Amino acid sequence: MKIICPKTKTFQVYYQELVDGKVITKSKTKTEEIVYDPDQNMNPVMEHKENGGEVTYEYANQINEYVDDLPTRTTEGYDDEIYDDEYYDYDEYGNLIYEEDLISGDISETFYYDEDSEFPGEEKETVDKIKVIGEDNTEAYLTTTTKYEYAYDKDGIKTETTTVTIDGKSTVSVERCDTMGRLIYTDDGSGNTVTYTYDFMGREV
Repeated sequence: MKIICPKTKTFQVYYQELVDGKVITKSKTKTEEIVYDPDQNMNPVMEHKENGGEVTYEYANQINEYVDDLPTRTTEGYDDEIYDDEYYDYDEYGNLIYEEDLISGDISETFYYDEDSEFPGEEKETVDKIKVIGEDNTEAYLTTTTKYEYAYDKDGIKTETTTVTIDGKSTVSVERCDTMGRLIYTDDGSGNTVTYTYDFMGREV
């Protein structure tokens, strides 16, 4: 593919530096070059980092308006060495359903409640598989499964999310929100609970 029409993205990076015993906030300008395909599509095919790194993007053939601008693969490298290579797949609504690290072999799958369920379109379950290699070079996966359930008030506002994590043992955690969507209670399943309150301006107190 012939690469044309580079675009330059310029942004400020803030950092702190110790000067004469005082911490001073400074900034510097960084630039990145973004390259598009010959049809001038909005989706970049390559991104050159200021430090010499490079990110390339691949996209699936156009499926529908939800999916056609989502990358199916991103590759990042530096000086001809690839250190990040990810593959992605989506459902027809653009929800990420599969992600694989092509270097480590780690996999993450996400499942959603269907339209006829109690929680249509909500995230239902994730399965994370960490690839391990044994002493005899056999491959296996350490699997963690996370399941989600929700509660809504009479106006259809989500008020509670229950998460069950299974990774050799089962841990149940809970998050509750008020009718404005603000977090008011968490329980991490290990005996640690936090309650949040807000003043009349909506500020946490």
